[in-house]
Amino acid sequence: MRNFIIITIVLLCMICQMGCQEKSRTILAVKFENDSSIKYRMVSERNVETDLDGSAGKSKPTNISEKLELVMSYSPVGPVEVYGITTMKAVCESAKVTRRGLKGKPSADVADLLAGRSFNFTISPVGKVLDNSEMDALVLELGNKSIKTSDRQGRMKSPDMIADFIALQKHLWDSVTSVPQGTVGAVKGQTWKRLEYIPLPVPVRAAREITYTLADGGPGQVEAEGAERKVEIQSTFALSDEKLPDWPRLYERGFRMQGMFGFLRNYKFKSLEGSGVQVFNVDSGIVESDEQEYRLLITASFPAPLGDPPMLTIDQKLTIKLMAD
Repeated sequence: MRNFIIITIVLLCMICQMGCQEKSRTILAVKFENDSSIKYRMVSERNVETDLDGSAGKSKPTNISEKLELVMSYSPVGPVEVYGITTMKAVCESAKVTRRGLKGKPSADVADLLAGRSFNFTISPVGKVLDNSEMDALVLELGNKSIKTSDRQGRMKSPDMIADFIALQKHLWDSVTSVPQGTVGAVKGQTWKRLEYIPLPVPVRAAREITYTLADGGPGQVEAEGAERKVEIQSTFALSDEKLPDWPRLYERGFRMQGMFGFLRNYKFKSLEGSGVQVFNVDSGIVESDEQEYRLLITASFPAPLGDPPMLTIDQKLTIKLMAD
């Protein structure tokens, strides 16, 4: 009898524990409403410190800072089908690039020309972008505008932040659409990985591995009756050697870079460290905020052997914030 009671208590505890685990699961899904739009302020900013003496430290490093500020709105085109593919329209309401540290008067950035432009894309019921061909065509058009041809210098490219624009667009719903949750949802403490490209001041492709974690606690675990449920998705970053197939082409034909970045060669990525946090509204299916910060170390070389390899230190910050209607 005593053994029967003990077994019964153990079974009841297991059932209660399973029930609690089921309650802690959350379905994460991006949602869109008919005849409505969502608007975000998006910012990509970085400081690039270039030490031409590398570890020797014989000269003072130079610093360049650049910042892209966007206001983007997204709205469905036509009726939203809950279990179907939705066509979305993205409109860039404003775009502004500021840059400091370059010698001479900086030229206008072609990313400024994003203001007033729009593109359509299709998205799955879980928020995965299926067709981004219109955005790909737009960035190729603007990227080519950054290249000027002259008899003396040939094809020369000015600095631009088009890659930052792409990185912000591709990241917006990435954490939610990549979580493996099936039909039962995600559980607190769950982790998953994703690859994204790194926006850089030089047209060199590099990827970072993002490890997402559905936070156990934080501002998202709202229990008050009638309050909207929100979750916090934390992330950490590391370098990856993999190449992603869906990064759009930005420029046609060959070119040279203006300034120091065009003078240096053989960029090699040494390390990347950083973290981020996103707040996702479960009830509305909307990303409310996203912040990412990381430091990237890169070595380069001169056209001819001139001593220690130059070192580039890039401090990057990307922020996305939902704007009020």
